[in-house]
Amino acid sequence: MKNNELFVQAQIAHLIKWCFILLLVAAVFCLFWVILNPYFVYFDIPKGVATVIVACCIAFPWSWQAAVSNRKAKLLEKNEAFKRRNPDAEIAIEKPKNKYLALFWCASAAVGLYFLIHGADQLDKVNQLNHAQQQADDALELDCVEKCPIYGIAQSDLVGPKIVHANTFEPHSGKRDYLFSWHSKKPAVQVTARIYNFDGQSWVKPAAIDLKWKGKEIPAVVAAENGINPDDSEPHYTAIRKDFNEVFEDEEPEINNAFMRAKLSAPKLQGKVVVHVIINTYGQVTAANIDSSELENPEFENNLIYIVKGLEFKSGEFATMEKNYTFNFK
Repeated sequence: MKNNELFVQAQIAHLIKWCFILLLVAAVFCLFWVILNPYFVYFDIPKGVATVIVACCIAFPWSWQAAVSNRKAKLLEKNEAFKRRNPDAEIAIEKPKNKYLALFWCASAAVGLYFLIHGADQLDKVNQLNHAQQQADDALELDCVEKCPIYGIAQSDLVGPKIVHANTFEPHSGKRDYLFSWHSKKPAVQVTARIYNFDGQSWVKPAAIDLKWKGKEIPAVVAAENGINPDDSEPHYTAIRKDFNEVFEDEEPEINNAFMRAKLSAPKLQGKVVVHVIINTYGQVTAANIDSSELENPEFENNLIYIVKGLEFKSGEFATMEKNYTFNFK
């Protein structure tokens, strides 16, 4: 084999070696990031600082190993130089260090890693619980606009939320099943909000919020005192509104802006979302929910429902409309 061929093979082997080292560093970086990310979220650490922390976690043991190896190499070189100058002299061999020291450090690292992962799992559950509670609060605030006057209360009268049930099925996956409750003593009203994407039989996508109200609806006299006139109830009309698609199309720029913001954190985000809406005679969206979705992004979908519930249609002699609208996000 020619020298040129040997040189090329050595270069390829050297390149493969460094590619393997870079892949190993990237894998270790991702592993540390997954473990430490719940701490970053919990303590609200910026991404730049978090990246530096993860890099230091990789660099510290590597640099320590390099320093130890460099010290051994220098000591060996020093001994060889001394032996060349004094071939007849005996070299004093250093006593080996405690052979159990390495085992102690490995055991300490293993125990520390266990508690680090265990703590990360606990913080991950706390982060998910806080996020779910915020979702429940937002859903209650929107629903209270319609439901609170019916029961003669204000949102400030509701005490809560109280965590009735909290269960994370798979850590770091976002799969959860939470139940929150609020209550009002006078008048007695109880509200429950279940946030889940597991209905006991199959996974539900996206995460759904189920709000239920229990209490006695206020009579006509109390309703009048609260500014609600029973005579102003929605009359029964049969005309079909024709501005359904038009209102949605006018709102598409704002919805697309919200989608592009969500896409910054998930570049591959795309797909169809079917929204089910109910519109009353006065052109108000009385209910809206996700009928089906290909996005698998609960945060954006909740934001989409928030925008849809704020749409205003024409008021007139229109029958209550219950219809689906399909968004095609790309």
